[in-house]
Amino acid sequence: MLNDMQICDIAQKYGTPSYLFDLSELSSRVKRIKELLGEEVELCYAMKANPFLTFFLDEYVDKFEVCSFGEYEICKKYEICSSKIVYSGVYKQCDELMNTVKDDFDGDYTIESKKQFEELCNLIHETKRHARILLRLTSGNQFGMDEEEIIAILSRIDEMPYIEFAGIQFFSGTQKKNIEIVERELTELDAFCTKVKIETGKVITRIEYGAGLFVDYFGDEEADFDDLIKMREWLQKRQYHFVIELGRYIVATCGKYLTKIVDIKKNKGKRYCMIDGGIHQINYYGQMLGLRVPPVRQVSYERKQIGESEKWTVCGALCTVHDVVLREYEMQNPCEGDLLLFEMIGAYSVTEASFLFLSRELPNVLAIDEKGQVKVLRKQMSTAHINSGGETRKPVKKLLGVVDIYG
Repeated sequence: MLNDMQICDIAQKYGTPSYLFDLSELSSRVKRIKELLGEEVELCYAMKANPFLTFFLDEYVDKFEVCSFGEYEICKKYEICSSKIVYSGVYKQCDELMNTVKDDFDGDYTIESKKQFEELCNLIHETKRHARILLRLTSGNQFGMDEEEIIAILSRIDEMPYIEFAGIQFFSGTQKKNIEIVERELTELDAFCTKVKIETGKVITRIEYGAGLFVDYFGDEEADFDDLIKMREWLQKRQYHFVIELGRYIVATCGKYLTKIVDIKKNKGKRYCMIDGGIHQINYYGQMLGLRVPPVRQVSYERKQIGESEKWTVCGALCTVHDVVLREYEMQNPCEGDLLLFEMIGAYSVTEASFLFLSRELPNVLAIDEKGQVKVLRKQMSTAHINSGGETRKPVKKLLGVVDIYG
């Protein structure tokens, strides 16, 4: 755990707001997850949870799920072996698939519709390359296919000489507080595999299962890893090669978000702290208008926090009444320049929050290695050029002439 002096040093050297990813915490957690899953189960990292940690997790996980060509390009940048990639996604563009084929892609393609199957088959037939596929079974939403569609594909797959059927993929949702849902889904997958064997003669040996295990952001639950232990017991009862896909569950605990108090005021008797970050960079699953309090730490520069705790509403830098990060959060004598360190922010905040709103800068992305050394994964970056279609300090042509938007 970082002490107050280290936090202050990071803020002074790199500025705020900044994301901090603790690689020591991450390595400990992923090793524990693999240990509890057992050697017979492969672990797949859903890199959409935090693409910045892909380079580090290559040493620890067996596979990476990518859901866009952009994520595939990130894997190439980090020299991830393509045999470890599961190329997923409800929409796959043909030209992007062609690029993977030209790369001699040796991973798995998920198939989410009859159209995806036919497009990939045509592409593979034209190039005389090989493709390994996972057929995604729907859980009742827009992802995947019905049982009948999968059975129809498997009934004719032997006609496709360059296509290899690898198994079934299934994911129904995230943050499953009721772990018994996992047991029910595994039982239903069992029944479907039996149905496939009866109707097509195909024996399904591999199941890639997105478990969606629960991460406790707000201190509601006490035990950690209990759900994983229960799931392993259910997996061991079934005779499949399981690839367990996890994202949030792997990386959530390793992330921190460092922001600074920039203003303090009282409006109609209510205390407000304004920070240089906000809801466009902080994203906790299940959080709404600051009503639930995640683990947060107040850090002060060279002074002790004295006095009684008082309730403050912490708001971000966005010009919207919705930018309430913490509501009636207890702090001791907060001052301008104090830091707030948000914990449990390793998953999704770095990619899923509304970064482009108000054209504010993207925060730093920092990694702290096992020796305590800070590595800059991305410096603060302007977004103004994105929201204006190009360079922002050039004149913009108007109907009545040329106007410099900076006056």
